[in-house]
Amino acid sequence: MSIEGVTLGEIVTAFAVLMAITKGIDWAINPIRKSREDIGALKKKVDDHDKEMKDIHEYMYTSLTAIKALLKHGIDGNDVDSMRSAYKDIDNYLTRKVKEG
Repeated sequence: MSIEGVTLGEIVTAFAVLMAITKGIDWAINPIRKSREDIGALKKKVDDHDKEMKDIHEYMYTSLTAIKALLKHGIDGNDVDSMRSAYKDIDNYLTRKVKEG
């Protein structure tokens, strides 16, 4: 079978060559594409980790402030102001965590 001098075999061969080139390009580009996806996933993990670490530091600061206020009150016997301030800090932290949560 021939259409204006082009045989079916030539069409099939051209199609096979095109498919081979397409698969070759896909094979060559796929590792690059996967690397970009992996980098994106790693960046997200780092960002999530950074947020979690910031929250842990804030929690530790709030907790230590409260402990310090309790100790000062226990030592001095009359430091109600620092205990009120620590209570506000804890309340603000917990309220914000509930809103974020």
